[in-house]
Amino acid sequence: MSNWLGLPALASAHGGQIDSMIGWVHVFMLILFVGWGGFFAYCLVRFRRSRNPVANYTGVKSHTSSYLEVGVAVVEAILLFGFAIPLWAARVDAIPPESQALVVQITGEQFAWNAHYAGPDGVFGRTDIKLLDLWIAAGASATLPRDAIAGAPPIAGPEPPSAPDYRPQLQQIASLEAALGIQLVPRSQVPTDGLILRTASFPARANDAAIARLAPLRPFIVDAELARSAITDAALNSLASFANLRRLDLSYTAVTPDGLRALAPLKRLETLNLTGTAANAAAVAGLRSNPALKHVYVFQTPAAD
Repeated sequence: MSNWLGLPALASAHGGQIDSMIGWVHVFMLILFVGWGGFFAYCLVRFRRSRNPVANYTGVKSHTSSYLEVGVAVVEAILLFGFAIPLWAARVDAIPPESQALVVQITGEQFAWNAHYAGPDGVFGRTDIKLLDLWIAAGASATLPRDAIAGAPPIAGPEPPSAPDYRPQLQQIASLEAALGIQLVPRSQVPTDGLILRTASFPARANDAAIARLAPLRPFIVDAELARSAITDAALNSLASFANLRRLDLSYTAVTPDGLRALAPLKRLETLNLTGTAANAAAVAGLRSNPALKHVYVFQTPAAD
């Protein structure tokens, strides 16, 4: 049912339960749509003016519609109290202690989230604002060596741009979108954050030849969503030259373990989704040599067995 609804690949242990509930809600809504739509069509035909020239002020005496409404309410109550609330409660009532969980400190800023992870010992580094004051008081600048400030913490500078500014290529981007049936969407309002390649609208048109035609735009693409597309290993050879690619979704495609070796040059690749592919343990192990790669999803693959 998840494939039929086009839901994203599972990335958590409880994702299957949530997808199942979403699926049953859609089934129920489909039944309601067909039922009430059919009833509406019946009313249009049964009570048309040519058949009923004189109005009937008595109205319907049967309670069938009331029973149907009660039935709908009962089914909705079952979905809410039998599925939704227990599923939600299981997520919030049984939170494991910090010793058994991955604790992350998140700080939000415009267009970005900053994650602070603990070290191997499970202890977070010092984040006292007074330490930052030391660095500022010493005349912090882009050229001031950090080790020249006694007691000051290391302050990371802004991340380098993810990709070149794509705006000079807007005409070429629009042309390729129309020709290939794809979407090239800005990742954020910052033009150097790169583009997201999306093929969900016409996955059958996203084939090896289409990926090859994107070569002029490869410096700007940082995220490629190719799930359920028509690509094969030949497309992976083209993607190997997309040097700024950080996220790649190959789920439910025909790529093979041998073809995945072509992704080795992608030194900035952080997330790779191989769900539903032929990826095996050896292929995944070979990709793990990439130091930037943090997440590899292998649900429903030989590597997961």
